[in-house]
Amino acid sequence: MLQTMGLPYILGVTGIILCILGIGKNGILLRILTRLCVAAVVTYGINTGLLYFGLPYSIGINGWTLLIMSLLGLPGVAAMYAISFFL
Repeated sequence: MLQTMGLPYILGVTGIILCILGIGKNGILLRILTRLCVAAVVTYGINTGLLYFGLPYSIGINGWTLLIMSLLGLPGVAAMYAISFFL
């Protein structure tokens, strides 16, 4: 049981340490994490709205899409929906 619970604790402590380090000089990590949270919430809201209107242009929320959207910000969210629309 200890082996299965160890990984989330290690990842959590590592995340906390990285957040503390990211608050320092430029806070780059904190900005990327903020963009990640905003991108996830905006994507979920847009997907819900598109589902309500019956449009098939929803984006899956997974690690790769969140990585792209967090690095590019809200223009990354728009780019993902543009790619979904044209493909």
